[in-house]
Amino acid sequence: MITSGTVLKWRIDHLWPQADVDLADNEKWIPSVTDFDRFVKYNWVRKCRYISEIFDCDKYALLFHATAVLYIADLVWAGVVEAKDVRPWAVGEAWGTKFRNVETNHAVNIVFLQEGLINFNMYLYEPQNGEMWIPNNLSDMVYDVRI
Repeated sequence: MITSGTVLKWRIDHLWPQADVDLADNEKWIPSVTDFDRFVKYNWVRKCRYISEIFDCDKYALLFHATAVLYIADLVWAGVVEAKDVRPWAVGEAWGTKFRNVETNHAVNIVFLQEGLINFNMYLYEPQNGEMWIPNNLSDMVYDVRI
C-alpha cells in the first residue's frame, strides 16, 4: 500500500504533536505484516553485539532503518519486484524520553504496517530484541522521528 508522507506525518503529529518529523520521500510503501516479518528475518542488526556509547540504541535504530532501504533495493536488484511498483518503506527512527513507561533517552524504530486492504497501524519496534508495540502518548514520549 502506498501512502503520502503527509498522511504519515499526520498520524505521528496526532500522537506526539511536539515531535520533530523528517520525511525523506513524498510517498512511502506500507508493508504487510508478512512482508515485515520476512524483512526482520533478513535483517542482521539484532546479531550485532551491544557496545556502550559505540554500538548502542541509536546505532541499532539507524542500521535497522538503513537495512529496510537495502532490503527493498535487494528485491529490485534481484528482479523480485520492479522499481516502479515500490517505494521506500514506512520504517524509520524514533527518538524519545520514555518508552513503555520507562523514562530514558532512547532510540527505537517506527514502523507502519498494512492491516487489511486500506488500513494501517503505527508501531514502535525495539531493534535490539525484536519487541514491537502500538505506541500511546502516555507510555511513549517521542520527540524526533526520521522516516
